[in-house]
Amino acid sequence: EEVCRGQKIAAAPEGKLGCPIYASVTGRVAAVTADAITIEAEDVPVSMTDVPFEKLALAAPLDMVRASGRVGLGGAGFPAAVKYAKPLGPSGTVIMNAAECEPILSHNIDALEQHPEAALRGLAIAMDLAGTPHGVIAIKGIHTKAIAAPEHALSGGLPGMAGKDIQLHKLKNIYPVGEERAIVREVLGTLLDVTDLPSAVGAIVSNIETLTRMHEAVDLGKPLMDKDLTVAGKLEKHMGETLIYHDVPIGRMVSAMLDIAGGTMAEDSYGE
Repeated sequence: EEVCRGQKIAAAPEGKLGCPIYASVTGRVAAVTADAITIEAEDVPVSMTDVPFEKLALAAPLDMVRASGRVGLGGAGFPAAVKYAKPLGPSGTVIMNAAECEPILSHNIDALEQHPEAALRGLAIAMDLAGTPHGVIAIKGIHTKAIAAPEHALSGGLPGMAGKDIQLHKLKNIYPVGEERAIVREVLGTLLDVTDLPSAVGAIVSNIETLTRMHEAVDLGKPLMDKDLTVAGKLEKHMGETLIYHDVPIGRMVSAMLDIAGGTMAEDSYGE
């Protein structure tokens, strides 16, 4: 079948934990296996930022998040709609995890520096879904430019922020402060029991990209089709550099990204 970017190509079974999947490129379905749906496409750009897509039907914000296939993009991949389905109430806190704690990882901080309005809009949507006026941006104090960007944006009076209390919490430059339990400990001063989720202390934690793409779902009708990436290491043409790619189509091979980055050193190899 010929499919278009933004077209739904898989759905989670009714009543099961999961998310729909959307074609990240326009092309022809070449194979469907237990592990993947392969779409053959030509001339796919590195970044899909300006590439048109099929928009989602307008619905309530939580339904838009659910229909878009949003998952946590900090690594866990948990469905965002499930996370926000039960409101915290007015005493709760939504925490934007801007720690960017893993060594070399840079694309989240870069996005906050370049487009703070999108991340803040996502945070505002998350706060509305959680039913709380309280939001916190948890970020390491060493990221001075990324701290200044949302501060400047908020001082300019962003729309949709009326009645919202958004604070900035500067984290220590320690590892692994970006882990969810550590974020709650540092921001709220509460140590979660090992089996507890942040909701046990009235908190929800979402990283920068998750919140930004929640904004894309609710305000732009955009399905989850793209992912921001950091590429660094023993790159033949960019040794010692950290390369950041925004809106890479989901499904592009890691090997293809390494080729785009100029390839690895001759003595190294990588598979699919």
